[in-house]
Amino acid sequence: MTFRKRSMEEMESHGDVDDDLTYAAETIANMWTGLSVVAANKLRVTQGLAPIDFPPDHTNREK
Repeated sequence: MTFRKRSMEEMESHGDVDDDLTYAAETIANMWTGLSVVAANKLRVTQGLAPIDFPPDHTNREK
């Protein structure tokens, strides 16, 4: 289980978490995922490796 999924499940297990806060957390997690892939790809390209290619909906697989 990924950190993102554990975090979202933890937030959802507490009934008092506002939906806006959950939405904001999901947005930040999606941005972090995108930035992580960009950083990994930049490093791979500088090492002469092919970049990682994810389908556009890769952030929705854990839901």
